Amino acid sequence: MRARIGQIAAGRFNGTKPILVFSEETIDLSVIEGRSEAGSFVIESTNQIKICGIVYSTNPRMECLNPHFEGEKVRIRYQFNSKGLTEGDTCEGKFVIVCNQIEYSLSFCARITRLYAEASTGAVKSLDDFTRLAASNWDEAYHLFYNRNFLNTIPYDNVYERLTYEGFACARPSGQNMEEFLIGVNKKQPVSISVDKSEEIFMASKEPQSGCFTITKDNWGYTEIRLRTDCEFIKLSKPVLTLDDFIGKTYLYEYIIDASAMHAGRNFGRIYIDGVYQSFTIDITAGVRDDDGSISDIAVTKDIKECMVGIMELYTSFRLKRIVTGVWANETISILNHLHALMPDEHMYELMKAQAFIINRQRQEAKWILDDFKHSNPDKKAPIWGYYLYLMTLLEREPSYVDNMTHEVELIFYENPDSVLLFWVLLFLRDQYFDDSAGKLKDIKYWVLRGCSSPYLYIEAYYLISQDPYLIKELSVFELRILSWAVKEKALTKELAGAIFEAVDLAGGFDNRVYELLTAAYEICPEAEYVGIICSYLIKGHKNDTCFHKWFELGIENKLRLTGLYESYLLTMNDRQISPVPKVIQMYFSFDNKLPYRKLAVLYNNIIAAKETEPEVYHKYRKAMGRFAMDQVQLRHIDDNLAVLYEDMLELGFINEELSAAFSDIIYTHKLIVFDKRIVRAIIYQNEMKEPQIVPVTDQCAYFELFSNDYVILFEDSRGYRYVKSISYRLQRLMDAEKYLDRCISLSPDRPQYIVSHFKNVRDYSDFTKDDLKLFKPVFYSESFSDSYKAVMGYRILKYCQLHDYEDYVRPFLQSINFDTLQKDARKYLIDMLVSNRLYEKAYDMAMEYGIDMLAAASKVVLCENALKVQHVDDDFMVQLAISAFKTGKYSDLVLKYLCENYTGPTDELINLWHAADKFSISSMKLDERILEQGIYTQIEPEKISDIFMEYYKRAGNEKLILAYISLVAHGYLHSGGCKADFIFDIIEKRFIGNRTLNDACQLALLKHFAEKTDITQAELEIEDTLLKYYIYNNMYFDFFARLDYRLLEKYFLYDKAFLQYESTPGTHVVLHYSRDEDGEEFNSEDMVEMYDGIYVKTFVIFFGELIRYYITEEHDNSIEVKESNRLTCNNIPGDNDHSRYNLINEMIISDTLSDETTLKSNIDEYKRLDAATKQLFKLI
Repeated sequence: MRARIGQIAAGRFNGTKPILVFSEETIDLSVIEGRSEAGSFVIESTNQIKICGIVYSTNPRMECLNPHFEGEKVRIRYQFNSKGLTEGDTCEGKFVIVCNQIEYSLSFCARITRLYAEASTGAVKSLDDFTRLAASNWDEAYHLFYNRNFLNTIPYDNVYERLTYEGFACARPSGQNMEEFLIGVNKKQPVSISVDKSEEIFMASKEPQSGCFTITKDNWGYTEIRLRTDCEFIKLSKPVLTLDDFIGKTYLYEYIIDASAMHAGRNFGRIYIDGVYQSFTIDITAGVRDDDGSISDIAVTKDIKECMVGIMELYTSFRLKRIVTGVWANETISILNHLHALMPDEHMYELMKAQAFIINRQRQEAKWILDDFKHSNPDKKAPIWGYYLYLMTLLEREPSYVDNMTHEVELIFYENPDSVLLFWVLLFLRDQYFDDSAGKLKDIKYWVLRGCSSPYLYIEAYYLISQDPYLIKELSVFELRILSWAVKEKALTKELAGAIFEAVDLAGGFDNRVYELLTAAYEICPEAEYVGIICSYLIKGHKNDTCFHKWFELGIENKLRLTGLYESYLLTMNDRQISPVPKVIQMYFSFDNKLPYRKLAVLYNNIIAAKETEPEVYHKYRKAMGRFAMDQVQLRHIDDNLAVLYEDMLELGFINEELSAAFSDIIYTHKLIVFDKRIVRAIIYQNEMKEPQIVPVTDQCAYFELFSNDYVILFEDSRGYRYVKSISYRLQRLMDAEKYLDRCISLSPDRPQYIVSHFKNVRDYSDFTKDDLKLFKPVFYSESFSDSYKAVMGYRILKYCQLHDYEDYVRPFLQSINFDTLQKDARKYLIDMLVSNRLYEKAYDMAMEYGIDMLAAASKVVLCENALKVQHVDDDFMVQLAISAFKTGKYSDLVLKYLCENYTGPTDELINLWHAADKFSISSMKLDERILEQGIYTQIEPEKISDIFMEYYKRAGNEKLILAYISLVAHGYLHSGGCKADFIFDIIEKRFIGNRTLNDACQLALLKHFAEKTDITQAELEIEDTLLKYYIYNNMYFDFFARLDYRLLEKYFLYDKAFLQYESTPGTHVVLHYSRDEDGEEFNSEDMVEMYDGIYVKTFVIFFGELIRYYITEEHDNSIEVKESNRLTCNNIPGDNDHSRYNLINEMIISDTLSDETTLKSNIDEYKRLDAATKQLFKLI
């Protein structure tokens, strides 16, 4: 820049301006909030004029990374900083390009947006966008869901959706969790599934068979279906189905029936289909080939089984004497006939029919059947033969015959020792069994314990013990089976019930089968002593479940004296049941209360419930309950009963500072009851708290603290899947915390729970009161609160304290608040508050970090002044801060002085700064020089900086800079013909008189100035003469010469000259084409001489009435362009005092034109005299 100024001072103007083209007409940026966006643009000189200069930005957020440039084509890099701005903000400004002979501006606009996740469909800016993406491309949406920028799709003020997403984002990534999130924020419905079958029957085969069923889903979204089976012969193709497995909305699921894994006959199995929200089962029935190679028909087999069950039920009713013999026989025979029709080759059914006939005294029908069997069954060693022999003994009761038949049956049994049929037969044939019931029962026990569960054996065993209950010596597995069968068949007698109570082993540990048997026995024989046995059995078995409470209650009603009875009464008491406590319990536990705290709380809860009806009991226990409650509070224990106890304690005023602090952890406890057995834990997010609560769900119940209005409860199953709205639950508040809040908060104002609860309805700073001051400090310093809560509440608190002049609170709070977490408006307010509270260092840092536009105009000035006092003078940011304050119209003399010495920027801004400083009588040679240098370099209109120049000139500024400025003005004056700064000519004239350096521009401008003056002094005429002589001597002519003082025109014979002047780019090839012919057909051409930088002049002598037609062309690279065409004429009337020969010729032309012969002759004579005199006086050399 200084070199260029030196050239101008020397009169070298290089009149060709560069023609600039920019790669961008305007720069539009989309900037992610909190980030920087870099870019570039290209400046190119299309006329190959090298450009050199500097780029300024009018917005401090836009930084030019390489502001200085040089070349014909340059790339300018920039960077925009958006920190502190939020989506929707717009920042505008312009780049000001200061270069040789021109100052250009390029506008820019930065629009702030959030960093949204990008999908194939574009940026996902809302949950609606995301839902549409998920519906069309689930996999892509799934990857975006776990993108760290996904949270930007949720509005900041939508607390529920943000908390919900936080809960799912922290869980194990899964498609199901994303599905549940969309359901939770009401963007879709759950996926329901259906199955087209509920059962399937496969006919028998030795080969594997395939089966299938169709699963249909009704909605788009993620689906996870787990399949399992309860048997080995069903082979599933896939254990899990997901979204990817479905074609459209359906999936055809295939499975295999494996015959090799089945037993003979019918096989039963089940396929379980478990979706996330629904479950289905498909019952599978399949047959297989029998060992003999025949194929069992499933339907027939099922019919046979039902018939056998019917026979067994009839026989049981018959033996228990519920039906008479005839009914039993007839119905049994009917069923057996049906079985015979189904399987005519099965002899067993015929023999069973024969037995029915015999017992019904239809002996002849029985004989026919037995005779037919005897002739058709030659195998006399088969168990069925032994059954036949038994039936024969029923027909023939002669002892020797019976003994022979028994012997033969024994022999067959010896050959078939595992035959239950033969053992059952021998139960009626062996002689030793008739007198030894115990031995008979022992043998039955042996077979039952071997695994035989035939009801026929159970009936015989029951018959024995019912006849002799003393056979029950113990309640072992066998006895339990037989007696349980008796209970099931409602065949238990009082005698058997008594035997059961006699046989129970109280010290043998708890067995639920024994307990159920005792219960059934008590129903048959409800004696008080039996209550004691049951209670003792439960006490020794340590059974404290609520289902056993009725026995202990009966024990107390019957005034039993049992060790542990009273404890068991309370331990089994329903925690949620309120009922009167027996007197004996009240008395007992007034002296001994070593119960678990939860059970003791149950007792106290019932006492409190009855305090109106039994006030003496309540008063008796009150101190004990108070001590107990305080102990439990310190331990942070809480449940339904303790909550009642605590509230009673609070009503009585039993609270101090220590208890109040402890109460904060329990008083807001809620009970969560979940109606889904899959849930194992609950996660509770409260907007005000930094960390969520994670609590286990036990027996579908959980306890947690809830004190916020803005919360989300998520439920998690054992697989890590989380749920929001698809889980049904009930939430129950255990204590009325609001009732005791004022008392507790006065004792423990630093507890986060109390603070959140107290402030949960605060929506603005105006909602605070003076009493809230003690709660403000924890908001800023507690580690429990979330950053967002601290930001919102911190802003409101500071605003309240500032407006109410609580300075002791404001300064420390301002120092501690995290400005990163604040919303933009709050941040701006608090940064200004930093300034007003004289926290200048922090305010300076915040403005530097988040942007100068965060400061109000007044704050900028105050911050500037303070910063200047601590010597931030070399700080670039300080300059930006100061100029920003200046542009808002808020500044002081200190700020102006700093800017005058340090600011560099666009010329217009520098000029505005100069005028503002001038009003404060502030002068700065540095600012003057900066403006003049930049203005001269860009060849700004001189009038814009004329005042600045004059002040600079008066203070005797840099000689070269002064000369450059007056040269620039002079140069423009020569070209444009006008100049409003007349003082420039005074300066030039003084420099000329003082013989100081002047270039052609200055001297010619002065000469032109004299030419245009109407009156000039003698001194000016002398200067004019000197300058004219110099330029005529150098063959330099200009059109303004014709307007010089006529004396000089005569002196230098210029009175007869006409000057054709043309201006163009310096160095251009300019050609003049002119014609003096009247018809203008013949033109002469000649190059015009460049007299001065871009000024071309041709001199003509034209007489009165003469016409010269002309046109001017410029030649560029073999191209010719006509630039101007016109004509020259002379219409000047000669003056009376002009006696030159040129004037005489003009007068002769006029006289001839007017036909004035006398004047014409007179002028001719005069011309001859002058011509003769000239020739005589002057000789040609």
